[in-house]
Amino acid sequence: MKSVFISRALKSTSAIRKVCKNKAALYSMSLLTFSPISLPRQLPECDWLFFYSQKGVQFFLDQIADLNILSQYKIGIIGRRSLEVLSKYGLKADFVGNGHPIETAYLFLNETKAHEKILFFRANQSRQSIQKMIQNQRDCLDIPVYQNTKKTGLAIPKTDISIFMSPLNVSCYIDHLKKIESPIIIAIGNTTADCLKEYGYTAIVPAMASEESIAEVLGEYLRS
Repeated sequence: MKSVFISRALKSTSAIRKVCKNKAALYSMSLLTFSPISLPRQLPECDWLFFYSQKGVQFFLDQIADLNILSQYKIGIIGRRSLEVLSKYGLKADFVGNGHPIETAYLFLNETKAHEKILFFRANQSRQSIQKMIQNQRDCLDIPVYQNTKKTGLAIPKTDISIFMSPLNVSCYIDHLKKIESPIIIAIGNTTADCLKEYGYTAIVPAMASEESIAEVLGEYLRS
């Protein structure tokens, strides 16, 4: 039986769990800890609020006492998982990306107007990929709303397939094991794949930055 590691604590209903059932030993664990960063008393003037991740949505909205004040802004999010979190707060998105930073940046540029100001909410160690790609064409600001910190002293198994959900997860994995020995490496998106490339590894990137899309790719390798 093959073995699979993923740097996320998966829910019992995850498509990845389903595809691994009776086919692979699955090791699911987050390599990071998350904690909120306090917002400034007043947000800077802007037209759009953009969220890179579901954690960003959660840590921002948990600090807003009256969500009605957000009606003055348009809301953009990187992908569908963040949309699910946003919906739990009773809010809707004016723009939803496909999860991949490069494609999402292009789509978001087409959605916004040249005079509009965009406020990005991010992790303290974010690579700010979308912001960097559009900041020469749009007025961009950013606020860190949560800290993402690497865990220490982890017992990470060596597996046939390794799946990484962020650049910082890649860094933490290599901190512990020194190298990635898995013959097959899957990255949630292009930013994580680029990080792996910096370490000398080539990763497979699914069509969409979602667990469902990862499960499709994983299923092909488990059947082979």
